[in-house]
Amino acid sequence: MEELGERIREIRKKKRLTLQQVAGDHLSKGMLSLIENGKANPSFETLDHILNKLEINLQELLGEKDWKPIVLEMEELKSRNQHTKILTNLAPLLEKEHSSSYEVARLYFIAASSASTLNDDRASYYINRAIKIFYNLRLYNYWGKAMLFVSMEHFKRFEYEESLQIIKSIQKVFEEKKIHIEELTQLEVNYLEIMLLFAQPDSDQVFIRKKLMEVIDYSKKNQVYYKTADLYRLVALQSLWNKDEVSFHTYLDKSEKFAEATDDRLQHSYTLIVRAFYHNEYSKDYKKALHYCEEFNKPDESIYNLETGKALFGLEAFNLSLDYLNKVTIPPNIYHPFDLATYYIVDAYKIRCLVSLNRFDEAKEIIPKMKINFYNLPNNPFDSFIVETENIVNAISKDNKGDFKPV
Repeated sequence: MEELGERIREIRKKKRLTLQQVAGDHLSKGMLSLIENGKANPSFETLDHILNKLEINLQELLGEKDWKPIVLEMEELKSRNQHTKILTNLAPLLEKEHSSSYEVARLYFIAASSASTLNDDRASYYINRAIKIFYNLRLYNYWGKAMLFVSMEHFKRFEYEESLQIIKSIQKVFEEKKIHIEELTQLEVNYLEIMLLFAQPDSDQVFIRKKLMEVIDYSKKNQVYYKTADLYRLVALQSLWNKDEVSFHTYLDKSEKFAEATDDRLQHSYTLIVRAFYHNEYSKDYKKALHYCEEFNKPDESIYNLETGKALFGLEAFNLSLDYLNKVTIPPNIYHPFDLATYYIVDAYKIRCLVSLNRFDEAKEIIPKMKINFYNLPNNPFDSFIVETENIVNAISKDNKGDFKPV
């Protein structure tokens, strides 16, 4: 309390106020003198009285920086993706020791997000500082969001098990401390948990379906519709992988209707591309697949080129199919093994197109890349297609005779 007393005396003298003027009727001059000399601790009421007499707030008394305008400025920069500017402004400030306030923790969190976007190694330091402050302040919902950030950082490095363990640690703290979790935070945690469960080798599909339905029910009950269209689409795709086409169509229709009801064009587009995927991979109705690709409203995306190329392959337009398949690139924000597999399958289709065009040597050159890409992925619906593709090339006679028909 000695530093606090010194600050009171310093400000009192700067304002040219006497001990009596500050003490007023609330306390004696002697008591105020003891406080200023660090020999007595003011109660909350006494401290509030002194602040009123000095016409300052507690932040000014403690000599702390007012972080709120900086937080607002950084949030604005973040909304405009000005990550370099955020780090340029925040890095010098955050190198110094500051009080453990909510605003300071927010700035560490913002800095961590920008550093991560820019692949800056300081992201880990910033987020750990934010986590510590949020936890010590018992701001557990903010702590949970910061921990989710760490989980996502592992997810982006394909460290799925580590990411899942962090999710479990969040759930454990919330449960042990009997914390009321904000609905959105709860849904964010549950959604990432489901995605990570999907990423596990030999994952329990029955358990995952149960979790999916629980999250959808929780969302409806609390009327917080976070990623609802995504969740319906996940149920649909899981149904398809389990050969339940009735459920696939039921939940994909739900996803589409929810996207339409919320006027979410992006989610509606994803529904269209899933329909194209279904007709390419399951019904083999390639004309329908092509129809849904043409309705997809983002024709510059790789997923459009991929599904269009697959449909054209099915229609035996091999040269045109290759034109589309060669334009496919994996977006930088793809981390989930099933999403990666969806894109990696492009090499198998390229190989089949090349074989159909009697360009066997080019087809053989792609096989190692195809196998490496799928090697570390968990079991997925494309495994048999990959094996069949390799077998087709291996079965080609040395004299390269014979025609290959798409399968």
